[in-house]
Amino acid sequence: MKKDSPSVYRSELLAGVPHLVDGFSTAQSGDMKDPVILRAFIQSFGLPVDSYIWMDQIHGNRICDISEGHRGNAVTGYDGIVYTHSSSGRHPTLCVHVADCTPILAVDPSERIIGVAHAGWAGTVGHIAGNLMRAMKKNGAHPSDILVCLGPHIGPCCYAVDSERADRFINEFGKSGVVTQKGNTKYADIGLASYLDILGEGIPGDHIDFDRTVCTQCTGNEFFSYRRSGRAGLRELAGIIAWAD
Repeated sequence: MKKDSPSVYRSELLAGVPHLVDGFSTAQSGDMKDPVILRAFIQSFGLPVDSYIWMDQIHGNRICDISEGHRGNAVTGYDGIVYTHSSSGRHPTLCVHVADCTPILAVDPSERIIGVAHAGWAGTVGHIAGNLMRAMKKNGAHPSDILVCLGPHIGPCCYAVDSERADRFINEFGKSGVVTQKGNTKYADIGLASYLDILGEGIPGDHIDFDRTVCTQCTGNEFFSYRRSGRAGLRELAGIIAWAD
């Protein structure tokens, strides 16, 4: 990822895909829970303001196929959505909201399939990243063609977990480095967990944009963070991906 402007981070990996629009908001963009601010953010990419589709994000691991008919609506009961390009010309903007969880954007440029997922800790141990890859493959995407970006999320520098949660990660990801310990404190690397899931679905490592230096909690005030602000002060970032043609 790279900072494209004070209010947007972009994936250098996805940047070369023709007719694809993608980006992640920063704190300077404003709170994406506010529909007015979210629509302004989407419009800043030249996308129609009535085009976006989001999820109610229940911290699960389920993925849903969507169509143009979902434009302007929420998809309930899911934390991931997949869209296959059609000839209608009224393509939706897929939107994911986060505030420490991992936003995942994915595309198969050859089959023109896009997907997003919200990987909170429960979704991560539920392998939602792998589920997103499988949902895209079910729709015709090829592992060798899929490109993925793991957006800004809390890093292993800050994501301290109790022993019970650490054990959940270890049970799913083994001794892969997803859980580390400093002194008496255990830390989980949710980004690495999703990265390993995606690799496990046959996606080449150089097809995954995974910047481990960007942490939503400790990278100044550039991003909103649930761990930093608490529930009372919770504000959210957004990741979007769409076809522009």
